[in-house]
Formats: sequence, C-alpha cells, structure tokens
Amino acid sequence: MNAREKALRAALTGEGGTESFKKNWIVEAGAGAGKTYTIVQRIVRQLTTGHCAPEHLVAITFTNKATDELRDRVTRQLRKLRDQCQDADERRRLDGLYHGVGEMHLSTIHSFCQTMLMEMPMQAGLDLEPRLLDEDETTAYYQKLFRRAYRAHEALFAPLEQRGIQAEILEKPFGVAIRHPEQEIPYDKKDSPAYQESERVFVLRSEALRRRLQQDFGDPGLEPYCDDWLREALHIGEIRTADDAQAFLLRVDGLIRLLSQKDGLRVKHAQLKDTGKPDRTEYPLSGLVPKDGANTAALLALWEQYRTDWKALRDKEKRREEKKQQKVELARGGKSTARVDKSLLTLQQEIDGLQERLDNARTQPAWKMVSAALELVLELGGKKAKNPLLEAAAPIQYTMLMELLTQCLQWARADKAQHNLLTFDDLLLRARDLLRDCPEARERFHQRYRVIYVDEFQDTDPVQAQLLFYLTATEASFSADWTRCRPEAGSLFLVGDPKQSIYRFRGADLSIYETVRNIFAQESAAHPEAFAIAQLQTNFRSTAAICHKVTELFGSKLDGKDGQADFLTMEAEQPALNHADSIYGWNTSAEQCPQQIAAFISQAVKDKKAKPEDFLVLTYRREEADSIYGWLRQAGIPAQVTGKARFRMQEPIRRLAIWCRLLLEPGNDIARMHVLQQCLGVRPAGLFALGQQTGLSMPGLFSRRPEELEELSFALPSARHQMTVQALQTVQRALKLPIKLPPMAILDELARGSYGVWPAGQPDVEGYGLVCQYLELLRSSPCQTLQGLLQKAVEMAEKKTVDRQLTLKETGDCVRVMNLHKAKGLEGNIVILASTAWEAKEPGSIVYRNTLCFSVRRKCYDEQGNGWTLFARPRSWETALAEQERQAEQERLRLLYVAATRPARALLVGHVPPGKKNEGGDGQEKDYWADLKLPLVTVNDQVADCDAAPLLESLSPSAAVEDSPVRLADAAWDQAQKQQVTQLQPPAWQAITPSGLNHPAPPARMMEEETALVESNRDEAGVSDDAAAGGADGSPCGADWGTMMHRTLELMVRCQAWDEHARARFARQAVEETLSPNVPLTALQRAQLFRQQVPASYQEQVAYLSAAAAAASGFLADPDGMLRSCLEQGRAWTELPFFLRVDDPEDPLYGHLMMYRKGKGDGSQGVQQAALDVQGIIDLAIQTPQGWIVVDYKTDRLRQEEAEAAYSQRLCAEYTPQIQSYVLVLERLGLGKVSQAWLCSIPLGGKLIPTWERTTML
Repeated sequence: MNAREKALRAALTGEGGTESFKKNWIVEAGAGAGKTYTIVQRIVRQLTTGHCAPEHLVAITFTNKATDELRDRVTRQLRKLRDQCQDADERRRLDGLYHGVGEMHLSTIHSFCQTMLMEMPMQAGLDLEPRLLDEDETTAYYQKLFRRAYRAHEALFAPLEQRGIQAEILEKPFGVAIRHPEQEIPYDKKDSPAYQESERVFVLRSEALRRRLQQDFGDPGLEPYCDDWLREALHIGEIRTADDAQAFLLRVDGLIRLLSQKDGLRVKHAQLKDTGKPDRTEYPLSGLVPKDGANTAALLALWEQYRTDWKALRDKEKRREEKKQQKVELARGGKSTARVDKSLLTLQQEIDGLQERLDNARTQPAWKMVSAALELVLELGGKKAKNPLLEAAAPIQYTMLMELLTQCLQWARADKAQHNLLTFDDLLLRARDLLRDCPEARERFHQRYRVIYVDEFQDTDPVQAQLLFYLTATEASFSADWTRCRPEAGSLFLVGDPKQSIYRFRGADLSIYETVRNIFAQESAAHPEAFAIAQLQTNFRSTAAICHKVTELFGSKLDGKDGQADFLTMEAEQPALNHADSIYGWNTSAEQCPQQIAAFISQAVKDKKAKPEDFLVLTYRREEADSIYGWLRQAGIPAQVTGKARFRMQEPIRRLAIWCRLLLEPGNDIARMHVLQQCLGVRPAGLFALGQQTGLSMPGLFSRRPEELEELSFALPSARHQMTVQALQTVQRALKLPIKLPPMAILDELARGSYGVWPAGQPDVEGYGLVCQYLELLRSSPCQTLQGLLQKAVEMAEKKTVDRQLTLKETGDCVRVMNLHKAKGLEGNIVILASTAWEAKEPGSIVYRNTLCFSVRRKCYDEQGNGWTLFARPRSWETALAEQERQAEQERLRLLYVAATRPARALLVGHVPPGKKNEGGDGQEKDYWADLKLPLVTVNDQVADCDAAPLLESLSPSAAVEDSPVRLADAAWDQAQKQQVTQLQPPAWQAITPSGLNHPAPPARMMEEETALVESNRDEAGVSDDAAAGGADGSPCGADWGTMMHRTLELMVRCQAWDEHARARFARQAVEETLSPNVPLTALQRAQLFRQQVPASYQEQVAYLSAAAAAASGFLADPDGMLRSCLEQGRAWTELPFFLRVDDPEDPLYGHLMMYRKGKGDGSQGVQQAALDVQGIIDLAIQTPQGWIVVDYKTDRLRQEEAEAAYSQRLCAEYTPQIQSYVLVLERLGLGKVSQAWLCSIPLGGKLIPTWERTTML
C-alpha cells in the first residue's frame, strides 16, 4: 500500500485525528478494499473519542445479513478495546459503549424508515397501528386486490369482455404498476392528436393490405384456387374507420393462425437465397390455397414442373457460361473452337426452350396464384408469419388497456389506505414524504440521527437518495428538490463501488450514485473542509496476477461513458505467487458445464490440491446452481447452494399440498385419486384390478371402512392388491386426523409420518430443510383453524418462494454454489464462473425516464371461438427498449467484474467457444473473456481426464488454510426440526420425552449430592472444594459440558474426521457455540466446568475447555475402538430427532412410557386415556443390515472412590427406560428393528456399556 492511501485510510478511520469526522465522505472502495473494516474502525473511533453517542449514529446496510455482521464486528472491537484497557475509569466508559451498541441504529433502509414512521404515524398520514406486509403477503394482496377490483367494477371491464379479452391480461401490469407509484404511465388519450394519428395510420395500413389482396388475387381466373379465408377476405369493403381496421386485423390474424398449422399446405419457392443457393424452404399457403382438391392437385403439378424447369434453366445457363470461358481460353491458345461453338448453339436452343416453357407457365392462373401467395407469405415473415397490422394497432390497444389500468390503480390505492396497509415500498415513500413535508419531523430526526453511514451506496434508488439528503440537509439548504439540499458537515459517510452496481432489477439506479458523486465533487472544490471524495485502490483479497488480469479485461470496458461505471485500478496487497497466471478458462456448453465443474472439483480434492471449502461456484441462473449442486452431491463432494427456492418445485411440499386438498374436500374422489397416485404410488390399473377382484367400483373401494379394508388385505394374497389396500388404509387413517389432532399437528404428522410425502421414503437434507421452513411459516400464520390452515398450505405450496436457510460464511469444508448476485462481499480461494446461455428476452415492462411502459401480447378468442393476438405497447416502446438493452448490457459487464474479483488465488471461467450456439437461444453468447486469451485447462465430464494441476499449483497441501467452524450440510433442517418437535403440546395431550422418564430407584446418595452441589453454588463465595474441582478427577462436568461433548462427537462422526487437528477444531467450535462471550458464567457453571482457578478471559476459558473436550473425545481416534467398529458397520445418523403420537393404551410403548412417567410412579395412577406425544433426539443411531445400533452419550461423572463396574451398573439402572423408549420409537416409526443399544461413557474413555437385549426387553 502506498503512502498516500495509508494516510487516506488513517484519515477515514480517525487514526490521524478527528478532523475527518467533520466532513461528509463518499468513499469509492473497490473489490477487496476492506470497506467494512473501514466503516467499523470509523464507527468505533467516533464512539470512543466521544465525537458521537451511540443513539445518534445510524448505519444502513443492504441486507439483514450485512447488518448482523456489522453489529457483530463493532461489538467485538469495542469488547477488545475494553478488555485491553488498563485504566479503571476508561474501562468503565468503554464498557458503557460496549453495552450501548444496541442504542445504535444498525439496520436496512426499510427498518430505518419503519422506525421513523412508527414514531410519528399521524404526521405521516398513517393510523396508529398500520399493518406491514412482507414480500409474499404483498404479492398475494395485490393479486386478490386486482380480482376484487374486477368483481366490483365489472362495467369497467365490459368493453374488454365484449372483444374476447380476459381481464387477467391486466393482472401482471397491475402488479408492476402498483409497486411503482412514483412512475407515470404515459399513453395517448383518446381525444389527443397522437391517438387520432395512430388511428389514421392503422386504417391506412389495413386498407393498403386489403387492396393488395384485391390486386393480387382479385382476378376471376384465380377464384378456383382460392381457399375459404381468401374468398371471404376478397369480399371485404373499403376500410374507413378504426373499427373496420380492427375487424380486418382479426381476420388477418386468422390467416396467420392457418399459416402456422403444421399439417397445412406447403410448397418450395423458385428463387435463390442471398447466398446464391436455391431456397429449399417449404412455405405455408394454408388459408390462401386449399389443401386438397382437383384444382389444388393441378396447381401443385404445374408449380412443381415450373420449379423443375427453373432449376434446369439455371443449370444450363451455368454450363453455357463455362463453355464461353472455355472458348475464350481456346482462342487465346490459337486452338479451334468449332466443337465448343456447336455445344453453345445446342445449349442456347435448350435454354430458349426452357425459357419459353417458363414464360408460358407464368401466364397460367395456377402459377399466378402460387407466385402471389408466396410473395405475400414472404412479406408476412415466411415460415414464422406475423400479422403486419399488429404494430399499427398497438398504440390504440395500449390506450384501451391503460385507461382501465389507471382506474384500477386509483381504486386499489384507496383500498390499501382504507385498510391501513403498508408494503416495503410504502415505508420508503412515506418516510421520504414525512421528511420532505413535515418540518417538525425533519428537525426531530435531524437532531437525533447526526451521523449516517450507508454501505453499498452504488445500489441505491432515487427515493433512498432523497430521504438521506432530506434527513441530513441543513435548514438553510433544504429544498423539495433533493439535489439542492446540502448535508450538514460530518453527517454522511457513503461507501460504494459503482463497478459493482448489479441490482437494477430491484430499482437500483447508477445514475443516482453519479448525481450524488457530482454534488460531492462540486462541494469538495468549494468547501474542502466539509466534503471529500476518497478512492481506495488496495485489494487485500486477490493476488497481483488476478488484479492485473482484471485491469486488462475491464479497464477499457468500464470507461465511465454513457452511464457506465468508471474503472479504478486495483493494487494487490498480497505477495505474488510462483506463477503468473491466476485466471484460466475452459471451453464448455450450458449442457455440459455443471457436470464438468463437479468433475474438476472432485479431481482437485482427490489429488489433495484443494479442499472443498476452497471453491466458490458462481452461476447466472438459479437452475444451473441447483444442477451443479446435484452433480457435486452425486460425486460425493459436500456442497451448499443458496438463493431462492420455490415451494412448488419441492416434491415433498407438492405432495403435502395434495394431501391438504383432500382434507379440504374429503368426499372429492378426484382429490383422493391424486393422493393415491402421486403420494402413495398406486396406479389406476391397480385400483381397477382390485375392483375387478372384489366386485367393487371405485367409489365403493373409497367408502370401505377400515375393518373392511383389513379383511380385504387378508383375503387377497397378491402383493399388488395388498399394496393398493394399504394405500387405501393410509388414506382412511389420514382422513381421521382432523378428529384426533390439532390443525398444525395434522401437517406435522403428514410430513413426518408414513404418508408418501418423501419420494425416497425418507427425508433428504435440503428437502427437509425447506419442509421445515414451510411448516414454520404455516405455524406463524395468524389463521390456525383447520380450514384456514389447509388453504394457506395449498396457497403457499403453489406460490411461495423462500431463501434457503443456509449460512454462507464459516461453512466448514464444503463447496459453496450460488447465483452471482448473491456473491457480493464473499470470496473464495478458487472461484469458478459457470457458463450459461445469456438469452435476452424482451421484458413486459420498462421503467424509462421516470415513466412506466408495458408491452402486452396475449392470445384472445372472439365469440365464435376464433383465436386472435392482442398486441399493445406505447409508441415510445422501441426507444425505451433500446435504453433498457443498453443498461442491461452494461450491468452484465459489471456482473462479470464482480465474479472476477471474488477469488483470492485463482479464477476459472467457462465460456462458449466462437461459433458455438447457446442452449435455448439462436444467438451466440458474447464472450468478454476472449480478449484475455486465457490459458486453458482441460475440464471433461470424466474425472480422470481433468487436469487441475496448473490452476491449483498455489494451493498445495502445505499451504496454510485457516480453519473455520463446521456447518454441517443438514444443520439447517436439523435445527428446524429440533425446534418443531418441542412444540405441539395442547392441554389435551401429554408430552413425553424419553430422557425425562423416571430412573428406577436411583440411589439416595446421588440425589442428595446433586442437590447439595446446586445449593452450595448459589452464592459464589460458598462454592465447595469438591464442586469447584468439577468431576471426581477434576475434569469438567454438568449440563454445559455434556452439550460441548455431544456437539464435538457429532461433528467428528458427521465429518468422519478423527485426527488431533480435527478434534481440536471441532471441540473449540462446540465450546464457542455453548458459551456466549456476552453472557457471564453463573457460579454453578464455574464450579462444574473449571478447576480451582477459573480463567479470567473468555478466550482462556474457551482454550481450556476446548483442550478438555478434545482430550475426552480422543477415543474416537482409535480405529479399533468399540464405537469406531460400530460406525464402520453402517450409516450413522447423529442427533436424530423424532416425533410420534401414541394414543392406544394397548400399545407396548404407551404402557412403557406411562410406567416410567415422572411423578406418576408405576403409572397405575396416571391418566390412561390421554394420548402421548413422544419426542426427543437420539445421540447416535447407526443403520446396519442387521438392524439399528443405538448409542447414547453419557458424561455423568464417577463418584469419589466409585469402581468402574459400579459406575457402569449405575448408568444401566438409570438410563435403561430411556434406551428402551428409543428402541420402541424407532421400531414404531417403521425405521426397522434395533439390534443393539449402548451407553457411551465419556469419563470411561468412550467405553460402550450394553443396556438392552431384544430377548430380555419387556
């Protein structure tokens, strides 16, 4: 880093003094420049120097995730300063700041606006308690709102209905327009000269086409060859009005529809293409010429003969030219040309004959008919014929639709205000208006929020910029025109990188950034003491080779012209690697790319050139990210994928919705058939065969009682019939759930029970996580009635889109796969940019110069059922579209820049070779990487052929890779399930946890000791020596220690990592997850976890407990150990949660649980008729061919002078009921038999203690 930038960074963070705090800054920080670090250091310095109190500081971030990260980093920095401070008074002051972080307003812009509005709702024109809708609720509300508008104002829609236009055609434009209340929708009013001119042009073009038909096909001699459509068109009178033109447009649309028929009449043209070769295309003539009939046959015969003669004439003329050239060469050589002259004479005679035949054919009506028809079809677009009148009619149709849309918007906005509803967009608009129009509010918030930080300012929109300038403006400079406002000195700190502006689809406007920058530039020149612009060029992320290549590629393209961002050269802080190239390419295609990426990563991991966590895979489309994730999983590479997930694309959720439809309509046989076929795998043929066998109809089978179905299953030996009967029994069981379970419990039971929800028979990792999100959203729904909940479940399954609940930081050893837009702020050692087709599709709406334009194309049907195309767009559409495409191309270039600046060491770019077509489009992808002439690596779909050596040279196994906490691939759904299985406890049911069962006759001495330990630690000064020493051997003990050991062992088993480094890493993570640095230890925790001396700092406490946990888990490092031997027998499931309802008192599990219920003694005095919810988590369950092996970890300490045998016997006596419950639960859930059950004693070095044998149980 050069001296200038060092001084600049010191000024920004306040290290060189507090003068910079008195300036407004706009900081352009390139990729990897440490902008978050700069913000954190400046905030902390402003707080610690007393320049700003926490309650006066605001930091606006782009996402909630960024907010959490910023708050965490500020908190950690303040804690570090406090802990390092030696002065008592200063330490108290810093401790106050540390605990006052919550008073700072760190949030997204929407949350910030909500805070202001809720403080002054009346001044903002709101009721006291407005309801805020989230994104999905907003979408659903707008859809319902439009449909309500349609039903309430049918007269408005009557003109559309009369023309066969469905009202739904306006639903999508309505949804877009109501989200853009600031944008005007321009259209030509019916009384305007522009509208009248559009009508005149439409009439003239329609009349011109009608006359063309009359001129080309009006000859009476052609009448026998005319099809029905053409005959009717020739009888149309002069077109004088717009209504006449509209009727003629519909008729022409009928011709286009006939020409599009695949089985219609087609002929080849007698002409040459632009390339000089014969045109072999078959052009449609349906609607102009009849497909069948004697006249058509004669016409086709004549045309085919004409084409034959035409081709022969071409060949003869070509041969004649060759002979002429031969004659010239003979004459030049002084040779005789008599033979050539004779050949030329013969050829000329043949040519004249063919020409005469062609001339005679052209006089025939049949020839005139085909020729005129082909010329018309060519003008209409050939094989892809289009209606030539649609463009002329588009402005007129647009006016009709927009007049109606405008009225719907007025009604909808009034309805939203009446019901006191707010959306996220409304938060910004209302807050902006409040600050602009209410001096009292502006003064109030201006005095409170004195310093405002804004991150990712390049992705701001006009409303956000207005809001910031209104809030920070001095009263003297305030103006409704925000560009005239001037922020008070030191009130704004804006950080952004215009080269990374990639959220235009969310309303981000790079021109707003440029406007603000220009204001700062002007003011910094006039008032350098109050305004400044800083540019940070040092890159702390990437190697010098990457920075050089990025400059080479983007330096000339990001030129700052025509609205594009200006490039700022990056200077790498990292030392150069031992090779010059860090950006590589490979030739691929959209179809092969996902498999090639998986093969490349697999080979790199296999060769130990890199770890999975080194890779970050970026894609343009979510679908490709899912495909790459699937190939990685298939290759056995741990991976995470992030981004949006549609519930309707998840098979388990789709099947849950099918069950919900049946429960909504239990008597609907169609819904029942859907369940049987799509959830339970019953084919219609199977039902039919069963009906044939039993003599029952389908309704008869559906109406059978459970006992009758049971009899059928015994009477029918066929396995196929038995499967069908079992499916019918499952349906009957499900239909009884509403009378047995609360509404939400029904959905839980369907998701976790044997109802065919899971295609593979058991949950998959990601699918279960999304199902848990789905159920959690339903659980939080305000309507918890059965009908309302089931309807909500169906609606969410069809329309809901959610973010996958996967963390993208500290992911552990797995590949991260994500959409490019999600990658900002992230980095990876090796970044792979997947290639995909970039097919530009014409948008349905465009925001252009503060206006909103729509393009509508829809198939409609008239009263006779004839289809026609409605095409509507404004006259300014082409101009707006050109601007849209220009901006989209510019943003795509910035998107590639974001991808190129993610890697720390290497970037691998997939691109389509020149001349190769993309999937799904006719065009060829523009290859921005071609100019670099990237060195190529071989990436094939065969792993063995993958050459990763040159790319991975810098990532040898000896390279130091910083360990990060492990986030197991299924941690999200594990956690969600753990939360859900502890809920669902209505008063009418008994909730039982096996680990909470009574222990049979525990020794009185143990209970007395535990009670004494708790009592003695209530006062920190009264901790006994025995308690302070932890266990009998001085080792940690207690509930927190058990949590740490369980988590450590879980990570080791799940990751299959047993070495010392892994144990230390997992143990530290387990300790940090269990103990929070912000929550002080209780006296009991100190007594149980530490020896005589409790470490003073949090880090020392973590180090001590991590070492203890790593040592205690060392038994898993022994490959010959008992637990490792068990693990090698099958598939291990760690922390396996379960939920089961037991309502049959005759069930052995029911009796077992009632026998050992706490507080119920032997169960004889219990409530025998109550159903039981059994829920819990099994520490380790190993699925083997011989049956399940159940292992339960125990950290119970040995008592003083207690022998190992006595300890083992005591554990068995205490925990046998719990283990027996696990055995019964696994078997009741249909997961198979249990062959072994063990207690794993941590104090005994992982010794397995047998607790149960099948022959002795119960």
